[in-house]
Amino acid sequence: MSTYNGYTPARAKANAKYIAQFADIKLRVPPEKRDEIKAAAAAAGVSVNTFILDAIDLRMQQEK
Repeated sequence: MSTYNGYTPARAKANAKYIAQFADIKLRVPPEKRDEIKAAAAAAGVSVNTFILDAIDLRMQQEK
């Protein structure tokens, strides 16, 4: 019987390399706003990260 759980040292290294391509920005929101954002993202069928990035991109386009 195999003990493979899908997460190997090679996978950890690949994940770290992928994550290193991005910068972190901390966002503080009240708990109720967090729940609203999560619900809106789920309704749109995207992750919270994608939802927020799309909102930022839209705002930046509007301000050009």
